[in-house]
Amino acid sequence: MAERETIRVDKSIEIQRMPSDLYAMWRIPENLTLILDFLEEVESLDEKRSRWSILLDNSEYVSWDTEITEDVKGQLIRWHSGNNADALHDGLVTFSSTGRAISTLLHLRLNFFFPSLGDNTDTASMEDLSVRIEEDLQRFKMAAEANEFPVKHREGRRGLPWGFSGSTLPREKNFPIDE
Repeated sequence: MAERETIRVDKSIEIQRMPSDLYAMWRIPENLTLILDFLEEVESLDEKRSRWSILLDNSEYVSWDTEITEDVKGQLIRWHSGNNADALHDGLVTFSSTGRAISTLLHLRLNFFFPSLGDNTDTASMEDLSVRIEEDLQRFKMAAEANEFPVKHREGRRGLPWGFSGSTLPREKNFPIDE
């Protein structure tokens, strides 16, 4: 069996939005590339499955299929990759009310098991993933609280996530939730 590099990320952030609003953003797989910058592409395969791709520093793409294994509307999404993936992966995002008006504690836990690349430079860059995700969550917090989402400037990564109809939404507008 090939050796794997393991990366674990465990981050929490308080966001001044309702849990249902944030859940709605995260539940649409295509939004993930706009929330988590390390993802190059996410393609929905069906209601529970999607294909995630990242580009490593050595210009190699790593892709895997992900399946949602637990989905509690407005509260949590849990997923994992199958054993046939280039990179084994599992994750959990929870949305908990803080008890204050419209405040949510978003908690993100990710585990990655990448194929060993045999190069310390690549391993170090993968370990930077934790820092990158923390920065992504800070950007997501600012965008969600301001009801706007910054457009990505990297080629091929432009657009607004589902739930943002233009650069700014009215302050009182919530993300639509499927009933």
